[in-house]
Amino acid sequence: MSDTGPGPLELTEAQMRRFGYSVIDLLVQHFTSLHKKAVGQRASPADIRARLNEGLPRGSEPELVLKRVERDVLPNILHLDHPRFLGFVSSPSNFVSVMADTLASGFNVFAGTWLEASGPAQVELVVLDWLKSLLGLSATAQGVLVSGGSHANLTALAVMRQVQLEDDASRAVVYASDQTHSSVARALRILGFAPKNYRRLRSTEGKLDPKDIEAAVLSDRAVGLTPACVIANAGTTNTGAVDPLNDLTSFCESNSIWLHVDGAYGAAAALSQRGQALLRGLERADSVSLDPHKWLFQPYEIGCVFLRKGEHLESTFRIVPEYRTPRLTAAK
Repeated sequence: MSDTGPGPLELTEAQMRRFGYSVIDLLVQHFTSLHKKAVGQRASPADIRARLNEGLPRGSEPELVLKRVERDVLPNILHLDHPRFLGFVSSPSNFVSVMADTLASGFNVFAGTWLEASGPAQVELVVLDWLKSLLGLSATAQGVLVSGGSHANLTALAVMRQVQLEDDASRAVVYASDQTHSSVARALRILGFAPKNYRRLRSTEGKLDPKDIEAAVLSDRAVGLTPACVIANAGTTNTGAVDPLNDLTSFCESNSIWLHVDGAYGAAAALSQRGQALLRGLERADSVSLDPHKWLFQPYEIGCVFLRKGEHLESTFRIVPEYRTPRLTAAK
């Protein structure tokens, strides 16, 4: 805000407080009354277009826009955080995490370098250490927070392609069960893997059979292909099934094949003793994805990926352009 008053995109102090408290009041009302509401509702395309379609406005009143959002937009959603939502994957966030999101947005934090955000960057590193401990990963593992499980799988598979194949995926083969999340197929397409070299093996009770992996690997090697990666599930989206991680890890280790565990749905079960037993072997995987916005009560747009050999993250993704000198990129 300038000395002469608010500009066209700014509010006065009084307006900011009034508008901010209106948003907080709406959020508090949502959290305290959610259990009384219907799980959700959906508008027809014709109805919602009639309510919301309009030309580009020349100006706006934030309070009026908020009222319109409250009336026409927010009622037409499915509450995936509703206590009676039993559909697919729920996301029960909590009020404190919502306020943390508000702080991050309000201060417009960019945590991409130590220079620009040493405080927030250290918070991220501490959170990653907590999650690493939760999963039982080694001290050499390193991770990064991303936008969700799809981004986490893409990141892990990009590292795998670099480390295993030196970015040449022309003859590489990736193996997974028919229960593997669709984000894996999309990530492989983005990364240049031929769709014909993505083996989706039939599952038994939702799980991969290591014998099927072994047979497929032997068959592919016999015709000159390169078995590069096995995707294992720590909780499938359809049923929550967990692949035999310990057996798959041992097989991959003995055959120099990368093992990626998609734990977006169920890796957080490591919080319980029963979950730890089901997930035994996860700590030996080459890469693991996790979604804190599921079991860990965080809002959407937070996922996580870990690499067992953390240095592979930097060797795969580090690029220093001219505008970032060594002085500016110096580590803490």
